[in-house]
Amino acid sequence: MRPRPLVQGFCLLCRHHKYVFWIGPVEHDRQRAPAYACEDCCAFVRAYVDQFNRQWDQRPALP
Repeated sequence: MRPRPLVQGFCLLCRHHKYVFWIGPVEHDRQRAPAYACEDCCAFVRAYVDQFNRQWDQRPALP
């Protein structure tokens, strides 16, 4: 997988202008806009997703 380039822009998550990665489009009410996030916010999201999935995997099996 090719790394995404850093560009100067607006981080959607922390709302600061800095170097950001494109993280995909966001959608609301059938409208779309590009979304960018800085490295710190990307690291937070990665940790959040990892923790969520670890908790999900630890659920007891259904009888």
